[in-house]
Amino acid sequence: MVYLRPGTPDDENREYLPEAIKGSDIVVNENGNNSIPYPLGLEEHHGVLVDDGEPDTWYVYVPHSYDPQRKSPLVFGMHGGLMTGWGHSIYTSWTMVADREGLLCVFPDAHARRMWQVEGVRREGDRSTFLPLGAEDVGKTHDTKLVFALLDWMKERYNVDEGRIFMQGMSMGNFMTGQFARYYGQVLAGAAGSAAAPVRGGRRRPEPGGPSGDLAVPPGEERPSSGGGIRRGPDQQVQPLLLDAGQRM
Repeated sequence: MVYLRPGTPDDENREYLPEAIKGSDIVVNENGNNSIPYPLGLEEHHGVLVDDGEPDTWYVYVPHSYDPQRKSPLVFGMHGGLMTGWGHSIYTSWTMVADREGLLCVFPDAHARRMWQVEGVRREGDRSTFLPLGAEDVGKTHDTKLVFALLDWMKERYNVDEGRIFMQGMSMGNFMTGQFARYYGQVLAGAAGSAAAPVRGGRRRPEPGGPSGDLAVPPGEERPSSGGGIRRGPDQQVQPLLLDAGQRM
């Protein structure tokens, strides 16, 4: 059973992500994004995890049903453009599924301008200075390094099942999820997205020596099975399988 706490509707809201929601019971419908009340127990963290020394923000949800004696699945929730980690937690049902299933959730903020560094977004010389530079070398971007650093951070503190690590993204977070699945699909048991079409086919693979660059599956090879979720098709591209947030893990 999934329990949805009642909230206080703000039907007059027209903001993309109202900051007043944070820490409150306000709920909104933002162009079809129906929010849930701010999750009780959602923890905000700040720190330096990446080797460039730049600080990051991320949010962690540990349900009351979590048992440290048992390995638990871990879900990365990747927010849409101009959103935040906490915004993704209220515009999805992951925290409620976590309560039911005993899984762990981590919702990172994109490092720069609330936008993920993904292939094809912006290149050097482009006129748009608002978007962060795209991922010319995926393995060296701050956001890719942050995912791996957060995985280590979570494993140090919780009993994470390394065979059941999932990623789900919304909109630009779907682009980030698809990119991560293409280059580092062997890390994931499943990947899913919404509100954007995953970009297929990167321009080049991460160079050896990048964050867990040795984990990148060489073209034509199969990754070790970790419970399903990612499969290689005939063209050797990683094929994300849609994962229902209500499906048992």
